[in-house]
Amino acid sequence: FGTDQVPWYYLGLAVLALIIVFAYSLQNSRLGRAWVAMREDELAAACMGVNITRTKLLAFSMGAFFSGFAGVIQGSRGGLVDPSQFTFQVSISILVMVVLGGLGSVPGVVLGAGIIALLQYYLLDQMNGWIHGLGGIVHVNFLQTVDLVEGQYLIFGIMLVLMMIFRREGLIPSSQRQRELKPADTLVLAEENLQLYDTRSGDAT
Repeated sequence: FGTDQVPWYYLGLAVLALIIVFAYSLQNSRLGRAWVAMREDELAAACMGVNITRTKLLAFSMGAFFSGFAGVIQGSRGGLVDPSQFTFQVSISILVMVVLGGLGSVPGVVLGAGIIALLQYYLLDQMNGWIHGLGGIVHVNFLQTVDLVEGQYLIFGIMLVLMMIFRREGLIPSSQRQRELKPADTLVLAEENLQLYDTRSGDAT
């Protein structure tokens, strides 16, 4: 494609659309249901006949499969793939995308990725200028020298903590995850919080 970035943009959108369709298909498949069961209770899933080792290996393989698409585009576009490009900070960014959007929700993860990418590549840099201007007006040295881009992972950490406190299910949660974390019926919530076995006395309730 040469130096023209527009074809890379449309190629990325096409691959993203294919991955979303594939993810929806996996979510409703037998393998997807096995992943959900294993996530909720590994022992119960094993008792119901789920091969835990095989299912975990398939999860790792599928993650590598999806990552391979992004790696091909990144390597072809940049002409180089180097381990230094994939630091621990990249893992933090991906974690924040998933938690912010919603675990188990494909639209949620897409929204979370869009918000974090917008923050990283545009908004934080713009906000630096606004804060520096405000610091010049109010004559506060800290505001004139603060760099939000350098402190972006501190901001992401604060976002994670706030999400865990106020909205654990994410911005667009999956219906199942939302029912688990916020049951609509108070009786269901009471049943979920009921201790079936008292470990101190050894009595069943």
